[in-house]
Amino acid sequence: MALPPGPREPAIVQLVQFTQRPLEWLDDCARRYGDPFTSHFPGLGAFVLASSPALIKEIFTGDADVLHAGKANAMLEPFVGKHSVLLLDGAPHLRQRRLLSPPMRGERMQAYASLIGEITRAELARMPVGEPFSLHEHMQSITLEVILRAVFGLEEGAHMRSLRSLLLAMLEPPPAIMAFIPVRYLDFPLSPYRTFVKRRAAVTRS
Repeated sequence: MALPPGPREPAIVQLVQFTQRPLEWLDDCARRYGDPFTSHFPGLGAFVLASSPALIKEIFTGDADVLHAGKANAMLEPFVGKHSVLLLDGAPHLRQRRLLSPPMRGERMQAYASLIGEITRAELARMPVGEPFSLHEHMQSITLEVILRAVFGLEEGAHMRSLRSLLLAMLEPPPAIMAFIPVRYLDFPLSPYRTFVKRRAAVTRS
């Protein structure tokens, strides 16, 4: 089956353009080549990229025996592990989903409503008034606090403060290009990947 048209620059050039200005580059390609379009990244082959809501809905509701999200997410394995639900397809994916779903269903989520509201109000009180600010830090803080208190069941104290600090360090975004380079080329002393592995181990021990 023929792939949609896309940029013809060398794969390494496309990768550099994507990692330097991802949203602008994706929008520019969609305007130039249509939606969807095909891009190539070194070592990973062809990617067909879509942006319209209707097309994305069609992909997410498509035949799971044909559209393998786990295979497409293979580049994440060094960061989330090979058994992550993000990397599984078919029966293994469904099995993991069934294990993860119960705590996220309506009645369980309603039980967390009061706690989530409390955490959100506390974070809103920290937001500056009358000046621009980055929303990411505050949204991350709300999400992390909900996970620590509602999902892990922790109470404020030394252990929770330590784990919060370790998780924030582990979640510091690595250079985007790392996701497209085989891990064997990333694992060396002082590399961002080696730093991530050390931080992940510290979280596991905690």
